[in-house]
Order: sequence, then structure tokens, then C-alpha cells
Amino acid sequence: MAHTADLAIFADRKPADGVIPFGAVEILSPDDSLSTYIGKFDEYAAAGIEFIWLVDPAHGRIQRHQNGSLLRVDAIEFPDRGFRLTADEIFA
Repeated sequence: MAHTADLAIFADRKPADGVIPFGAVEILSPDDSLSTYIGKFDEYAAAGIEFIWLVDPAHGRIQRHQNGSLLRVDAIEFPDRGFRLTADEIFA
């Protein structure tokens, strides 16, 4: 994987060379365009990263990359693990 995420979530996996994160979070900066991230997200998904989010602080939005699309969501969450971090909590 050529790109590294702003935040990599390893869950039950130990961070090490060759270990693929469980989740990845990218934070959109004012100088970046959305198209900058599309290739990254496709690469993350192809590498086996299951949960991929884009956080947009300027607009207070979270989007999840799923099946090649970005879907607006209200939280970064792992439902099967009982973890949920809402947009309100992130942008408070």
C-alpha cells in the first residue's frame, strides 16, 4: 500500500510492517480536493481495509467509502464492537 492514512485503526491487529489496518480515517484539509482521496480509498479497499472514512472539518461532515462510493454518515463506528464516535463529538 503506497499511501498511509491520517489515522489507521488496527483493532485486534498489532501495528507492524505488512499488517493491514482494520479501518482508515483521512482528514480533508483546505488545500485538498475530494478527488485527491478517491484513488487512496480505492487502494485502501483493494488492500483489504474494511472501514474507510473521510472527515471534513470545514463542513462538519463524515463520509464513509463503501463499494466505490462516498456516503455521508453521522459517525465513525464499528457496530460489532460497540464503538461509535459521532460528528457532534468530533466537531465539538
